[in-house]
Amino acid sequence: MSGGKNKQKTRSVRRTTLIYCEGAHDQTFVRHLVDVYAAAGRVNGRVNVKRGRGGSPDSLIIELTRVSGSFDRRLLKADKDRARAEIEKAEYLSNKEGIPIIWSKPCIEALLLTILDGKDYSGYQSKTCKQHFEARYIAADKRTDSRAYEKVFTVDVLEEARKRVPELDELIQFITGQN
Repeated sequence: MSGGKNKQKTRSVRRTTLIYCEGAHDQTFVRHLVDVYAAAGRVNGRVNVKRGRGGSPDSLIIELTRVSGSFDRRLLKADKDRARAEIEKAEYLSNKEGIPIIWSKPCIEALLLTILDGKDYSGYQSKTCKQHFEARYIAADKRTDSRAYEKVFTVDVLEEARKRVPELDELIQFITGQN
């Protein structure tokens, strides 16, 4: 008897991920990361990046839980420049909802400067970080233009920085589905 069993293709399930960002600058940077790692073939699934309405981190967690759609994973990307009580309330809600938070301390600009300069900016004030970043790397009027990030945050820069910046490494791992 010739022939054999028909072999069926094995299908893998592509996960859907939602990353909810505090503001427009966080959203633009995270979208850039998604684009960089998707182009490198390292993103398995669909990653949506949405922007919240700002405000306290706990309100962002509540907004995130209300985003419609069938997402396998959700994450909040927020700044940690808020009052301790707000941070604790957000962490309580995130644990309750099973939604991880990746914090920028104190803000996204501190993370971006740390990536580029190799110096820890977590002890600086948000206003100072924003001024330094916009004066040296991407001007204020270009901050929501993803093309501006392409020139500064190349895959080589990101790969080198993730070895020394845990927050960046966590974010990339989440985007690529490694955690």
